[in-house]
Amino acid sequence: MLMMFAEMERETIQKRIKDNYYARGEKGLYLGGHAPFGYRKIETQVNGKKTYTFVEDPEESKILSQMFEDYVSGVSLSEISKVLTENKVNTFRGNKWSANTVSRILKNPVYVKANAEVFNYLLSKGATLNNTIEDYCGENGCLTYGATAERTGGKFANYNNYYVTIGLHKGIVEPSLWLAVQYTFDNKSNHSNLGTGSITWLQGLIKCNCGYTYYVKKCSNKNKSYRYLYCRGRKNNSCPFPHTMLEAGKVEEIVESELLTYLHHLKDVSTAKIQKDNPEINVLKMSVAKIDEKINRLINQLSEGSEITAQYLNKSIEELHNEKRGLVDKISKIQLHENKVNEIDVDFDNVLDNWGSFELEEKKNIAKNIIDKIVIEDRSISIKFYEIDY
Repeated sequence: MLMMFAEMERETIQKRIKDNYYARGEKGLYLGGHAPFGYRKIETQVNGKKTYTFVEDPEESKILSQMFEDYVSGVSLSEISKVLTENKVNTFRGNKWSANTVSRILKNPVYVKANAEVFNYLLSKGATLNNTIEDYCGENGCLTYGATAERTGGKFANYNNYYVTIGLHKGIVEPSLWLAVQYTFDNKSNHSNLGTGSITWLQGLIKCNCGYTYYVKKCSNKNKSYRYLYCRGRKNNSCPFPHTMLEAGKVEEIVESELLTYLHHLKDVSTAKIQKDNPEINVLKMSVAKIDEKINRLINQLSEGSEITAQYLNKSIEELHNEKRGLVDKISKIQLHENKVNEIDVDFDNVLDNWGSFELEEKKNIAKNIIDKIVIEDRSISIKFYEIDY
C-alpha cells in the first residue's frame, strides 16, 4: 500500500511539474536552461513575479547574423562550423562547432522578429501556436517547447509536436532572412542531400525529364577514372527513358559554354535582378485571408448553436484550416524560389576571366546563383536560367 501511494505521489508531482512547464510556456515565460547563442539571460519581473528573459549579446549577435547571411549565400553548414571553430568561437558549453549545432541555431525561431509571414510558416509546418496572428508584430522572438519523447527526428526537424509562443525577448534576425534560411532547409530536405556532392559542380541542378534527379558515380580502370550521371528513377524502375551513360565531364562542358555565354549577356545589363513581383503569391494570400474570414464567422456561430450544430461547425472549421495550410505551404514553396534568387550576386568580370581556375565549390555556388535547373531527356540537355527582370 505504501509503495502504491508513493507511486501515485510521484505521478502527481510529475504532472504538476509538467502542467507548470506548459503553463509557463503558454505565457512566453522563461523555461529554464542556458540563453541561446546570441543572447544573455537577465532577471526580470512579470506581474510581480521573478522570472528571466534574454537580451541581445552584441558580439555573439554579429556572429549569429553572419551565420544566417552565409547560409543563404550558399555556404554549407560544415563550412560555417569550421570557420567558427577556427576563429575560436565557442558554444555556450565551450564545445567546438558542428554542422548539427549550426543547423539547430539556424532553424530556431527564438531569433526571428516574428511577423505574420513567420506565423503562417510555423502554422504550415504543423506547430501549435499559442498566440494569434495579431501578436506577431515583427519585434519579439519565439519560444518553443514540447515533449521530447514525442519528437520525430532531430530538434526542429519538424514542428508537429511543438508549441510556439511569442517570448518576452526581442528578436535579432529579420523575418525575411530567417524565412529564406527555412525555405532553403525545406528545399534541401525535399531533395535529400542533393547539391552537397564534391564530384561535379552541377550536383543538385541536373534532373531527368521523368522527375527524378541525377547523381554522379565515379568509375575507373588502370589508366583513367570516369564520372557518369545516373537517374535516381532507375533505382526503382520509375524512369521510362532508355538507359544512357552520360559522362559528367561532357555535360559540364555544354553547361559551362551556355553559362559563360549567358553571363556575357548579363554583363551588358546595368541592373540584373530576379523578377520579384509574383502575382500568384498575391492571389494565394487573398485566398488565405478569405478563409480566415470564413473561420472567424464560423467561430462566432459556435457560441450561438446547439451541440449538434457545433459538431458540424467544428468540422467545417477543420476543413478550412486544412485548406489554409495547403495554401500557406504553396506560398512557402514559391517564396523559397523568390528568396533564393532575389538578386544575382556575381562579379561578372571575375567569373568570365577566371572561370577555368575556380575550385569546384566556387563553380557550384555560381551555378546555383544563375541556373534554376538542367533537364536531361535521353541525350537532350535543356538549361533553365533564372528569369531576369531588365
